[in-house]
Amino acid sequence: MGSLSQAIKNQVKIIDLCDEFSIRLELVNNGSFTHRCRCPYHKSGNERTPSLYIDSENNTFYCYGCGASNTVINFYNLFYPDYDEKDCVMDLKDRIDSTRKYPKRIVQNNFQLQIEMSGLLRYYNRKFPSRFEEIRGIQKELDLKMEKIGYNDIVSATKVLSSLRRALKRRFS
Repeated sequence: MGSLSQAIKNQVKIIDLCDEFSIRLELVNNGSFTHRCRCPYHKSGNERTPSLYIDSENNTFYCYGCGASNTVINFYNLFYPDYDEKDCVMDLKDRIDSTRKYPKRIVQNNFQLQIEMSGLLRYYNRKFPSRFEEIRGIQKELDLKMEKIGYNDIVSATKVLSSLRRALKRRFS
């Protein structure tokens, strides 16, 4: 069951499960976390603000409300608390492509990430107007990266946004 569990961890995405179970996700940039939502385990409805954070790049999560964390299998278990890990694996096994060796990429509209990138460049442009040409060069590099990955690959766009933030902080701090 170890290789089956690993295939599920590689191919079944937490944010896809959120979509399937109609859980509204918010984009965030809090450490390595990319999304947040209300924890599905808190069925009582007492949770006023989202406490579950998702790292879509590593396909992991952590809930600051109940302490639940780890992999997509553990996330699925939040919906079915009476299941053990084996039950969750058996439910999730139909969602994997056994011929694949690499995880599927998450594709959706990344318009929000593009707006964040643009906002970062505008902020640094206003803060450092004398370095306009350097910022414009960074923007051209960003445009080439986005053109190369496509404008619908949210995983790669999230990585590009993170690297843009690091590059701007390194150069302008």
